[in-house]
Amino acid sequence: MKFATPLIGGTLVKRYQRFLADITLPDGTLITAHCANSGSLLTLKSPGSDVWVSKVPEDKERKLRYDWQLIRQGEGLVSINTSLTNHLFEEALTNGTLEDFAPYPVWKREVTCSPLMRVDFSLGGQDKPFFVEIKSVTHCENDVAMFPDSVTARGAKHLGELTKLAQQGARTAVVYVMQRNDKELFSYADHIDPAYARCAKIAQDQGVEFFCFSCFISLDEIRIDRKLEIKDFR
Repeated sequence: MKFATPLIGGTLVKRYQRFLADITLPDGTLITAHCANSGSLLTLKSPGSDVWVSKVPEDKERKLRYDWQLIRQGEGLVSINTSLTNHLFEEALTNGTLEDFAPYPVWKREVTCSPLMRVDFSLGGQDKPFFVEIKSVTHCENDVAMFPDSVTARGAKHLGELTKLAQQGARTAVVYVMQRNDKELFSYADHIDPAYARCAKIAQDQGVEFFCFSCFISLDEIRIDRKLEIKDFR
């Protein structure tokens, strides 16, 4: 997926109120950018970090005229924009680059799969639908990508609903899209949200499938590129 407009470099001053970030542009201008990430960004909000923003087109009515897209961590880039993950997954489906999902040539987005949940994707083309929920991963510790980076009651609820569907015979999965490319292993941050980790273990035992994919990221584009190993959490 190509970024819609050229990214503009800057320096992070601070991230605050979850959805706001003050950033200094190269000419010294201080802007407030929208941060499309409800997580804590534990290791991705250090003042002085190199960041990149996109400018909102003039024809769009928005109070904040910039969106924070990337931050440099070490030698790599990390996308902090969680709104991209569903688009990245759909693009990979369209391109046929996800071998695990190749048997499902058609799909719908935002499908009601239970009274309490609208799943991100319902894949079709086989004898029964394949319900897939997408999660964005940015947090890492000790060279391991981790989810979540803050307590997520909503995420735990999603796991519970997918578990019920699996028990009823449906095929279900959670796909973690790691918006970075510098880690080889994924696991659950049970020290941050033990309830979510417990729900993940129960879900796996009941047949919910789990996948994690990392992304290639440059200043021009971001795309899913490879499958990561998921650390055994039994």
